[in-house]
Amino acid sequence: MEKFNQSKYIRSYIKEHKSTFSVDLNKDEMIDLNEMLKMYNLSKAQFLRNSIYNFKEEKKMKKYLVHSNEYSCTLKGNDWYYNGDVTYSNFENNKIFNNIEDATKFYDEIELNDNIDGNYRYSSYKILYEINNDITEDDLSDLDLDTDADIIKCDYIFTDYR
Repeated sequence: MEKFNQSKYIRSYIKEHKSTFSVDLNKDEMIDLNEMLKMYNLSKAQFLRNSIYNFKEEKKMKKYLVHSNEYSCTLKGNDWYYNGDVTYSNFENNKIFNNIEDATKFYDEIELNDNIDGNYRYSSYKILYEINNDITEDDLSDLDLDTDADIIKCDYIFTDYR
C-alpha cells in the first residue's frame, strides 16, 4: 500500500475543486480594496463570494413588466367616457423581462391604435414597469402594481376626433 502523501492530496484536491480568478486593478483601486478588506475583516475570496451573491440577488430581484391593453369609451354628448379595459385582469397582454434593454425594445415595438365605431371608441396603451420583487408570468395575478412596481414609461393614444 502506498504511503499517504498529504501535499500531493492537497494539490490534487485544489486542481479538481478550485479555480483561480485574477484581475488587474489600478493601484489606487487595490489600495481601497485592501483597506476595505481589512476594515471588514474579509479575505479576498470572501469578498468575491459576497460580490457574486449580491450581484445574483440584485439581478434576480429586478424584473421588468411590459403591459399593453386596449380600453373602451362611450360617446356621451361631446365627450368620451371611459368604460374600462377591454381585457380585464387576466394579464394576457403582459410580458416579463430580466433586463431593461429587452423590455424597452419590446415596449418600443408595440403599436398603439385608436379606433372609433359609432359611439364607441377603442384606444390602446402600454406601460413599462420595474417590478420590485422576484416574479414569474405565472404569478402575475398576485402582483399589485401600486405597491410592487414603479412605472418607467407609459404611452397611450387618444386622438380628439371632434
